[in-house]
Amino acid sequence: MYPKTTLLLLFVLSGFCAKTQSPWTNYANDRLISDVFVTGNNVWVGSQGGLTRTNLLTGAFQTYLASNSPIKGQGVTDIEKGTDQAMWFVSENAGLFRMKSDVWTQYYDEIVVSRYHRIRELQILPNGDVWFFVEQYDDHSQDHLVRIRDGVVESFAGLTIGVGSMVVIDETRIYIASGNYIYHYDATLQNIVESYSSANSIIGSEEVFRWIIADRNGAVILPSEDRILKLENGIITELSTPGLLVSKSFKDGVGNVYLQGFRNEPNNIRLVKLDGTTATYFKDADFTPYPVSFTPLFRGADSQGGLYAVLFNVDSEFTLYRFYEGTWAPVKSQIYPLLDNYQDDVQSDCMGNLWFGSLDGVDVKYADGTWEHFSIEVGYGEYFSVWEMSVDPNTCDVWFANNSNSPGPDVPGIIRISNGIVTPFLLGDVNVSEIEASASGKVYFWSPLSGMGYIENEQVHILFDADELPFIMSMELDHKGNLYLVPLGPELMKYDGVQMTHYGLGELGDYGYDVFVDNDDLVWVVCSAGIKQFDGAYWTDYSQVFPDSTFSGMVQDRKGNYWVSTWNDGLFYWDKQSVQKYNIVNSDIATNFLRDVALDPKGNLIVTQQVGASVLEIPDITATYRGTGTVFFDYAKDGIFDQGTDIVVPGQKVLDTVRNIWAVTNSYGQYTFYNDATDTSAFRQELESFAVSTTANPQVAAFADYNSPLPDFGFWMPYVPDVGVTIVSDVPVCNRGFKMHVYLRNKSLFTTTGHFTLSYTDLITLVGSSMPFSQQTPGEVVFQDLSIPPFAVLDFTVQFTSPDFTAEGTPIRFEGIFDTDDSPFFGSTMDTVVCSYDPNDKKVEPTGEAYKDYSLIKDPLRYTIRFQNEGSYRAFDITVIDTLDQYLDPSTFEVLASSHEVETTVTADGIVTFIFRNIDLPARSEDSLGSQGFVVFTIQPDSTLVGVSEISNKASIYFDFNLPIVTNTAEWHVTDNLALVSTEEIHGDLFIYPNPTSGTVWLTMEDPGVYHILDATGRQIAEGLLQSGKNTLELQTSPGVYYLQILAGETRYAPVKVVVMR
Repeated sequence: MYPKTTLLLLFVLSGFCAKTQSPWTNYANDRLISDVFVTGNNVWVGSQGGLTRTNLLTGAFQTYLASNSPIKGQGVTDIEKGTDQAMWFVSENAGLFRMKSDVWTQYYDEIVVSRYHRIRELQILPNGDVWFFVEQYDDHSQDHLVRIRDGVVESFAGLTIGVGSMVVIDETRIYIASGNYIYHYDATLQNIVESYSSANSIIGSEEVFRWIIADRNGAVILPSEDRILKLENGIITELSTPGLLVSKSFKDGVGNVYLQGFRNEPNNIRLVKLDGTTATYFKDADFTPYPVSFTPLFRGADSQGGLYAVLFNVDSEFTLYRFYEGTWAPVKSQIYPLLDNYQDDVQSDCMGNLWFGSLDGVDVKYADGTWEHFSIEVGYGEYFSVWEMSVDPNTCDVWFANNSNSPGPDVPGIIRISNGIVTPFLLGDVNVSEIEASASGKVYFWSPLSGMGYIENEQVHILFDADELPFIMSMELDHKGNLYLVPLGPELMKYDGVQMTHYGLGELGDYGYDVFVDNDDLVWVVCSAGIKQFDGAYWTDYSQVFPDSTFSGMVQDRKGNYWVSTWNDGLFYWDKQSVQKYNIVNSDIATNFLRDVALDPKGNLIVTQQVGASVLEIPDITATYRGTGTVFFDYAKDGIFDQGTDIVVPGQKVLDTVRNIWAVTNSYGQYTFYNDATDTSAFRQELESFAVSTTANPQVAAFADYNSPLPDFGFWMPYVPDVGVTIVSDVPVCNRGFKMHVYLRNKSLFTTTGHFTLSYTDLITLVGSSMPFSQQTPGEVVFQDLSIPPFAVLDFTVQFTSPDFTAEGTPIRFEGIFDTDDSPFFGSTMDTVVCSYDPNDKKVEPTGEAYKDYSLIKDPLRYTIRFQNEGSYRAFDITVIDTLDQYLDPSTFEVLASSHEVETTVTADGIVTFIFRNIDLPARSEDSLGSQGFVVFTIQPDSTLVGVSEISNKASIYFDFNLPIVTNTAEWHVTDNLALVSTEEIHGDLFIYPNPTSGTVWLTMEDPGVYHILDATGRQIAEGLLQSGKNTLELQTSPGVYYLQILAGETRYAPVKVVVMR
């Protein structure tokens, strides 16, 4: 007996709105709609492309794909609504999803997403129980029912009969159609307790039931092609005649049952409606004229009697229509932009356009983001079906192999598209399955009937007849012009333009079905049992690197790493050291069923899937063209960089005025730009208002190669004492050590000296410091006589130990003051003790006056992005991409500190890229503290904002060429008046804000009292009266640290440290 057990694992996923910055972009369409469910004014549509929701009243429309929601798999096949108003969705090969108030729950099991398992027959009972059937259609002994009751998931076995359709009345009355049998299954017994057939009922000996459904009275409707029967109280009776070949059943909002199907006679029956007592038949004539030339496929109904049907052809805009009171009206359900979901190949041309080949033609995404579809009719209602594509490296023409099901003497076997002009090539009554355009001008092809040949100068030439070669599965050119072919057999072939050479596949001797040539002209053959590499003489078997997977494609990125797609196991990334696997469980990939993988000219990964295609944006740190320049302080004001005198300056911005991109100089005063073309641009240094250029500004330069010299900029400014104090904390984890990083940046032209005081919450324990300190007291450590050269950064770390788990959630504040002869300079940060955490995070802090998570529009915000290498191998390059909120001004961006040397660019539309090149970051298992890194920057809110605005964004962190880790969303608010949002209730405690302050402090207290203001030495400098409620204090003091002493009635509060900043 198959045990009754908890089978499925439950994951609660966040609302889909939290996934707006997925690195994946999904391309699909809604042509094949499986289900329509109407609740109120909302029309939910499940299609092969995903899920959509349309509000018929307001017109609001939402698309749910893998890139913006938890919905994954190969399309939504079933939709139901629970008794608690939650929506339930079945996704092909991705399990079951529940969504209520935009919070998702995924019910998922390994076998549900395998090639041979799927969820069917989703039903929700009046008591809230959710039932469905899990089918393994290569081994029905593993079939089972699943029930979800109050969040508890149970499975029931004993079903080895092959379930065609199913109706659940309750747990003891489950009816299953299988061929011409109806079975009664009792889940409490996990066994079939009764069966109905021609032997004991009116069922005919050849009567087959493909689809059954319960009506509003609890009777089971049994439609066959000849008649409609009804099972009620254990007795089968005839309900109506004739029947029809049912392909879909559904209910409307009031319980009527609809049977979608077809019967030629009489009068072409399309639909039957059952109201519990009678059957109403609808014929073709009841629905004509159709809005498009396509027979309707009905998929749902609403409580008003409206019917929803699929009606489309290749030229129609809409897929779904509503039929009501004799009129058809379109319903928005479009998922763009592909015309066909069955993508056989993808190519990128030399102009950056992406070409997707499918059963219905070609979709092209141009480099400017626009789309165009080429649908070429080839006769008999058939369209040009693209099997393979190839791009001519000389002309950028795109060549297509036609694998249409209707070949003929007038049907082109090959088509070329050049600058939008379509040119057909007739090859006779043949299909073409492989095509490769070479640099020599020859376009090679393979056809099962005509053999192997090529096109040159518009002429077709045959090299080998079909009977001279085995059936060719794949072919590809190397960089020398050799053509490698993999036949259906245990060998590899090479055509060098003169002769064909045959190689065996090595000792394993299986057959190959795909060939790939990498950047070093090594030949990789995807075999039935794995992957093998051929260097021209010897074979190397790499099957053990990717165990138990069936491969569909392979590509090599610019860094030499390999990406391998599989038919049913997701995507693999291999850097020759370790393998990482990406599937629908651990990434935002749409499905595990992949057909091929490729790269576009920018290095982004393109995956064609069993349904649609997806593009993974990979940061380009290996662009073809790269340029660097230097910014220096020019003491002599002569525009010439003097090695012994002048000083390179970090943190300076240079603008590429043509592309509108800023680059920020690193600690060597060097800025870096990347480009994909040999463009010429004007570069301009962005100067402070009191600084002047000593070199031409702007200057013109061109990207010529990867080491292009860009302009050096010199500047001079008068002495203005300024020291930037930046404090950055690692995440303080319970009972672990962590580092506090201190950065003191001298922004002036003379050496600055002073002492630095670091104050901290004494809940943590000081362990040591990389910089010797002169004195230490609880919660404070002082560093005397620090000297910082002009425009230099003095950085050091202070190590602490966090408290135990009892302090989890406790805030820890750090404040730093650098005192000089001129004035003090301040910096601060705050963190929270955590016991479990994500080391890859982003946080936002105010730099000026603040109240809770509100600060003034006029003050910059400080962002910290932290990362840690949690892999098993060292990370050589790390890229952080941060898409700024629309309310932040990119022109005010400033880098404050970074853990390692970093290249930084910022675009005018708010894309910030940090590249930690050659960082060589160890894995956490090798060095926990050393495996961490960060970058800190400030940026100003848009100065035109008024009132209160919410600012939120997150970052994507790429470790080498792995898929990105997306941080949490850092949320903040800005306002032009803090008094508008300071509505803190009084709870008998003192409340002071903002702190730090520019001079104004609001103070809230329950009882009236008096205040005293003391300076850092304890000397009283001001006093006054306080009233109960809210008070405003104007601190007429110079910048510095002060203490506020409050006395209210019998309560004397501990002195509160207040930092005044100007």
